[in-house]
Amino acid sequence: MERLPDDTGGRPNEVILQMGHDVNYGAPIGQSVRLAGARSSMRGP
Repeated sequence: MERLPDDTGGRPNEVILQMGHDVNYGAPIGQSVRLAGARSSMRGP
């Protein structure tokens, strides 16, 4: 995970995730988003 490139060539790569939807179903949601080439940004209470 740490060695995945962060370069998306200027394309949008942010996934906004509500705090209440940050669940763990065997793997963290953030990790799944990262594997898809994006980065997650947590919002909300």
